[in-house]
Amino acid sequence: MGLDSSGIGRLNISFYSELDSSQYLNNIEDWYKNTAWHILGEKGENKKNYIKFNIHRIIEHAFGTEIETKKGAFINCDEKLKKDNIIRLLPCITEHRAIPKDIVRSLYFKASNPLAYKDKCNHRKVLETACGMIRKQRIDIGKGDVSMAYDPNEKDRSYLYGCLLAIADKAESHAYNDDERNNRVTNARRYWSAFSQHPYQTWRIIEEKLLPYMDKLGKTQVLYAKWINEITKKMTPADFCDNRRLEPMYLIGYHHFTDYMYTKSNSKEEE
Repeated sequence: MGLDSSGIGRLNISFYSELDSSQYLNNIEDWYKNTAWHILGEKGENKKNYIKFNIHRIIEHAFGTEIETKKGAFINCDEKLKKDNIIRLLPCITEHRAIPKDIVRSLYFKASNPLAYKDKCNHRKVLETACGMIRKQRIDIGKGDVSMAYDPNEKDRSYLYGCLLAIADKAESHAYNDDERNNRVTNARRYWSAFSQHPYQTWRIIEEKLLPYMDKLGKTQVLYAKWINEITKKMTPADFCDNRRLEPMYLIGYHHFTDYMYTKSNSKEEE
């Protein structure tokens, strides 16, 4: 039962359903299992390395905007909008219903616009929320689960383009000094929104602008160039030249390969 206060001394029932207690608990367990997502940069299989999303975070990231205060920037959402969508999401948890498409779509667009967030951590959180809900949606519609880590056998066009965006973002950032890394925006992020809409056309721009930064990397550029070539070769010429809007899987690809590069840079294999 969901209760909503419409005023002092007034209480409305916003939704009501009856379930067997064991089914209710199984549905809750399935929700958190099917929406959990790996935290960027974390290692191991420990559950602490996975985000278990609460409803407030999902709604704030799907429909909220970043606001700046003296204490820093944070994502804020209209309270009525939040309340209305909490009522929509609760049955997805308690009754095992499919996640609403518009919520996933909104997260897709929010995560595809990093320039809307001055605090990079806020965009990272929105991206992770989007990945978790995209994973849940794929399970809902019968497309199967997605890996929590980079899948070298994945041939999906959108996924692979997301990997390319991650490489360009990391390579340029790697060429920055500490001050630049904290204050500059990479070209991958600057063109991210356009890239999601017209990947082939925008990738050519990002790749061209990446060249001077690759030169600054010296021998390290060989590794990034190797990754770019490996990902590109996995796409057919038709898929690579396809300039249509990317599917949500590109966000999964970006997150996966960013995490993969982080892991490699901290492993003995790449020393």
